[in-house]
Amino acid sequence: IDDGFTVFPCVETDDMEPSEAARWRKLCSRAQRHVRLAHDKLRDLRQEGLALPPSEQYSFLEAHPELLSLPIEEAAAGGPPGPPPTNWLWTPAHDA
Repeated sequence: IDDGFTVFPCVETDDMEPSEAARWRKLCSRAQRHVRLAHDKLRDLRQEGLALPPSEQYSFLEAHPELLSLPIEEAAAGGPPGPPPTNWLWTPAHDA
């Protein structure tokens, strides 16, 4: 995907057995919850760093290099800069 969105794949197909579909739903639910919690933790850590005075932000970033993996913020539709939205949708077209 070239639109910059974060995508989480979870697809059920008509040829899945009911037990396989249930297992897949459970796996996807757990994985999605894990990714969402990690995303929320990074977002909260980022907000903590932004709340610091500018003179302390660089040392905070050095102490938390995981924040460097966050996408660059861009203004959306003339609004203020912000992180790109998270799109949890995955369709069969992504598997093609």
